[in-house]
Amino acid sequence: MKRILFAVILVTLSSPGYAQQPDCKSIQDSKARLECFDAAPPKAPAAPKAPAKSAPKADPNTTTDGGWQLRRSKDAMTDKTSCILSPVGKPYVQISVGNLYIGYRGRGGVQGFRYRLDDGPISEMQLPTPIEKQIGAVRISGEVFNQVLRASRLRVEVLTLVSGLQNEDLAVSGMRRLYAKMRQECPD
Repeated sequence: MKRILFAVILVTLSSPGYAQQPDCKSIQDSKARLECFDAAPPKAPAAPKAPAKSAPKADPNTTTDGGWQLRRSKDAMTDKTSCILSPVGKPYVQISVGNLYIGYRGRGGVQGFRYRLDDGPISEMQLPTPIEKQIGAVRISGEVFNQVLRASRLRVEVLTLVSGLQNEDLAVSGMRRLYAKMRQECPD
């Protein structure tokens, strides 16, 4: 029992908390030194500093502005740069030059849709083209797409086969700067 007690005292005395107390350490008499260490609670060793969290590395191929992201990629065969513009957190909404797509493939496909720009009138129900039906996406292009570019808000109501009515409400005014950048970097 005395050996265990001596080992505990020895380990305790050699611990960093006790070794950092110069008052007790400098006492020559071992009994007095032990009493000194017993009387004073040890100072807790300083907690190791957690490594500083670095900010996520910025992707040089992604630009974010106004809640939208412009993602660029380079084709390995042709070295041609392609661009896609999406609202942050909604990768199923994609804009390429002259086209806006909203994907519903995993959400029941597209049976029909209508849209509304800002506080304007609601469009008539649009039937999907065979391609839109096949890819399960709403495609807005041409003059309607140009109207979307001038609008601040786009609401789309989609009738799906499985999920019934689905609604998207997009603040499109934030994507104008990125769309202009996309037109410069990826004209086709």
